[in-house]
Amino acid sequence: MKLVLCLMVALVAASTFEGRWYGRTDGFREVWIIGSEPVPSIRFEWRRGSHLAGSGIASNVRVDERGHLSFTQHIEHKPDPSWPDSNEFSDVWVTGDTLNFRHRFGSGSVTREQGKRR
Repeated sequence: MKLVLCLMVALVAASTFEGRWYGRTDGFREVWIIGSEPVPSIRFEWRRGSHLAGSGIASNVRVDERGHLSFTQHIEHKPDPSWPDSNEFSDVWVTGDTLNFRHRFGSGSVTREQGKRR
């Protein structure tokens, strides 16, 4: 029964997070691209204007009993050489059209692409 409940939470979480989310960090436009598989797959892009400045992926994506995510972010192409190679996101959740997150360097939020609310 617990396995079934965990799978149901993962499926609901995947659809809640799915889409493109936008924000700003260190002068870059930050884009989170989240797909659902039953556990979300997450890619990251950092842009300056139309130029792709950096990219990354998430691994060890987990969904907890509240439907919140945690994962390790791996920066494949750093937009800024001073950035770390990876970052641990301990709590990621959605409130309306805002995706909120906490990681080892602080916290922040990104906003859902307009017209894509599920």
